[in-house]
Order: sequence, then structure tokens, then C-alpha cells
Amino acid sequence: MDRSGKTEEDVAILFADVVESSRLYTTYGDAEARRMVGSCLDCLAQVVTEHQGRVIKTIGDEIMCTFPTADQATLAAVVMHQRVQEKAQAGALHNTLSVRIGLHFGGVVREGGDVFGDAVNLAARMAALSKAHQIMTTRQTVEVLVGAMRPLARFVDQSTVKGQQGAFDLYEIVWNTSEATMASSGIRPHTLAQTVRCLDVKLGERQWTVDLEHPVLTMGRSSQCDVLVDDTRASRLHAKIEYGKERFLLRDVSTNGTYVQLESGEAPRHVRRDEMELTSNGVIMLGRPVEAGSPVSLRFTLRQEVARL
Repeated sequence: MDRSGKTEEDVAILFADVVESSRLYTTYGDAEARRMVGSCLDCLAQVVTEHQGRVIKTIGDEIMCTFPTADQATLAAVVMHQRVQEKAQAGALHNTLSVRIGLHFGGVVREGGDVFGDAVNLAARMAALSKAHQIMTTRQTVEVLVGAMRPLARFVDQSTVKGQQGAFDLYEIVWNTSEATMASSGIRPHTLAQTVRCLDVKLGERQWTVDLEHPVLTMGRSSQCDVLVDDTRASRLHAKIEYGKERFLLRDVSTNGTYVQLESGEAPRHVRRDEMELTSNGVIMLGRPVEAGSPVSLRFTLRQEVARL
């Protein structure tokens, strides 16, 4: 600590926003909307305390807090989403409430009860890039995760921050999986035989599997994607395959769209900035129509297997 009372330290900074709070004020009036938002922020603050964090401030519909480690902050973010969801379902919070979360681990200057620095700005940027039910973070944060949260991190894209040079890698913490539930509850599952659905994606001689343990597969031209497709028609992050509620969804986020040919006999589909359920085996091509034997075609296969869960 210097003479001014300032200290420098590495912490995880987390911002959590109540989504579309302005709509609540328009719909329910100032007093009731404020009560609804306040109840949600109180719920989030309780999670912060439970995970050895510190609430720095509440700004309107947003809470800002810090944690000693990136693992504690990431686990708290997962629990925040789960807690809001549980309380909304139980009627303790309004059923339209949801939050978006951004976090970053880095160096800050602590002065009094507040923290300052580029790391704070980057955490706020993560929250701004997040959507309802999402947790967004940075590569720097993912690299220092050492616990059960690290496997939940999925590369999304590259972005920029105003006032900083260069782009940074953006990651999502995919929290609504059995892995996240186990990690946040500390409960080991019973060993039971269960039939689970899987989707295998093959490019050349390489193969990837989408299932409960790996619920998101990213595809694109960036080396940060799970499936690297070296084709000028492919975007850096072109598309994702996501598993949830027993369904496999293809989500396209590209410029040129994704072409899908199912073996079930349906006409070829061109999916652009939209989603499509993968209901049978087939072929995917990024940015160009399906072409038999193309070296950049991705063949996917649906299967079921008995797993010990």
C-alpha cells in the first residue's frame, strides 16, 4: 500500500446485469420494478458472499464484485444463473427475470472500497457482450482457471475494447450442463446406466463428439475453434453445434451461411444467422453448397450409447 492508501492486486472482477430492466419499469411501474430488480440483486449478492467474494457497488440494475481467484468468480457466476432460475421457478423472483454476466481476471488498483484499472473496463466489456443467461470472459481468465470450471469454457470470437489496442479472444462459460451443476453443488452423481445421445463430427481423419460432457462444438477458420476449416468462404467463427434438451442445434453466425444436407431425404438447407435442428446424419459445409467428396465437408453422425452417469 502506498501513502495514498492505494493497493495493487490481481483479482477477478465480475459484473452481473438484470436483463431488460427498462421493460420492467415500463410494464410494472417504478416502485414494483425497483422491488423486482432489488430482489434479484440481493440474490446475486448472497451468492457473492457464499463464494468469498466482495460486492464493490450496485449501479442501477447491475452488481459489481471481486473475487480472489478466477475459479471462485466463475463458479459464482454459474451459481448466480442457477439461483435466479431456481427462485424464478419457485415464485421467489419474477419469472421474467434473467441476468447476463461478464468477468475478467487481472490487475487492479484498490482504493478504499472501490477498484480501478483496465481489468475493470475489460470485465464490464464482457458483461456488455453477454446476453441473457450467458457468462462471457477472456482468454486470460480461462488460462488461469485450475478447477472444474475450465472445461466449461468455449471460444466464441475475437473482439475489441475501446481505448485498447488489438483484439482479444472472447470465451463463453457454458454453465447449463451436468458438469456445471455438479461443480456448483459439490454433489457427486449416482452411478447409473443411462442411454445418452451423441453427435460425431468428422473432417478428414479427425473426429469430435458433441454430448453432455462437451455440449458445444465451434467451427470456423480461426485456430481457436474446435473444428478448424481452412476455407476462404468460412468465417473465423462460423457456426456452432449445441446439445441441450435432447436436441442438437446448428447455430450459424457467419457471413456466408452454412449449408446442410440431411440423409433423411430433405432438401438441402442454407442456414444463415439462424439455427436448425440436426435430426439425422448428414453433411455440413461452411460458406458453400454441399459438394460430395469435398475436403472441407464435415460429416456428422447421430448415435446413442449407454453411459455410466
